[in-house]
Amino acid sequence: YNRNYVFLEGLKKSEVKIYKFNFNDYGYGNRSILGPFIKHFKELLSIEVDIIIYFSLGQEIFTFLIAKFLSWIKNKKLINDIFISKLLTFYHDRKLKLTRKIKFIPKTFYKFYYYFLDFIECKFSDYLILDTLSHIKFFHDKYNIPTNKFRLLYVGCRKNIFYPLELEKGRKTIKIGYWGSFIPLHGVKYIIKAAKLLENDKKIKFILFGKGQTLKNNKALVKKLGLTNLQLIEGYYKSSELYKLRDLIAEFDIGLGIFGTSEKTNLVIPNKVFEGIAMKLPMISAKSSAIEEVFIDSANIVLCKAGDPQSLANSIKTLAYDDDLKKKIKNNAYNLYKQRFTVEKLAKKLKLILFDIIG
Repeated sequence: YNRNYVFLEGLKKSEVKIYKFNFNDYGYGNRSILGPFIKHFKELLSIEVDIIIYFSLGQEIFTFLIAKFLSWIKNKKLINDIFISKLLTFYHDRKLKLTRKIKFIPKTFYKFYYYFLDFIECKFSDYLILDTLSHIKFFHDKYNIPTNKFRLLYVGCRKNIFYPLELEKGRKTIKIGYWGSFIPLHGVKYIIKAAKLLENDKKIKFILFGKGQTLKNNKALVKKLGLTNLQLIEGYYKSSELYKLRDLIAEFDIGLGIFGTSEKTNLVIPNKVFEGIAMKLPMISAKSSAIEEVFIDSANIVLCKAGDPQSLANSIKTLAYDDDLKKKIKNNAYNLYKQRFTVEKLAKKLKLILFDIIG
């Protein structure tokens, strides 16, 4: 995951010695973790460390309990890069269930379960790292976590993959690009509806790339609206194939962020925004408290109303035909990226956080 890459590569560049333990390497994804884990547990216990960092993203509590146990037995601080609220992400936004096999589990159970995951991780971590001040405020208010327990570290991107290519386009069309997961947070349906509003403009073409929870409904909407100015490409690139994604993004004239209407939209700045600005691509995204922590509308990004196809269409039209605005936004955003969000800059900040905690 991008967040892990930024942490690991950044700390390596800062000459911090890292011992990485990936549950997936031990067959966790195949439900066979117990045997391999026990086999390597002694080695894990024998390693001398100054601090333990846990990256939290899944729907289970087992991995966190292991990290907490290691923290306890080694008497070292546990830093949880909690990154997302399970309650907001899996329950409110994606409305996911733990299993589809058991039909009679009430909806309230899932709400309690995801709340419980958030609560346990917050209460039993020594420190919590989050990606925006807005996200920190949410966790503080929702779970009554003291503010001195939080540390802020924004999302970056892979410098070795995402960098300016600035290809000579040499074409008459203006390509509007979206890449990423098809999930409610990202509001792909609003992009599709904006494309419908712009269908009479023969120069503007949309390319949407990705897959996920809302893909089926998004494809059905494209078909229902009879769009000829939008190409939806179903796909996903592995970590080793991200250069293909970079090459696709390089073809775009304008990049799209997130446009959903869930509470989470107001709390996060998505990976794709950082990837876009790292490639000197002018970006459009929904206005939110999180994105306004970093970006300024019409200076280094264009912001529109969340969940509003007309507002998005207007923003696209304005940016598409204003070359001076495009140039200003992409250059300002790229300079902002170099000043604050490269792997090196984030690693320096993370290193300061770690040394401050270690004392």
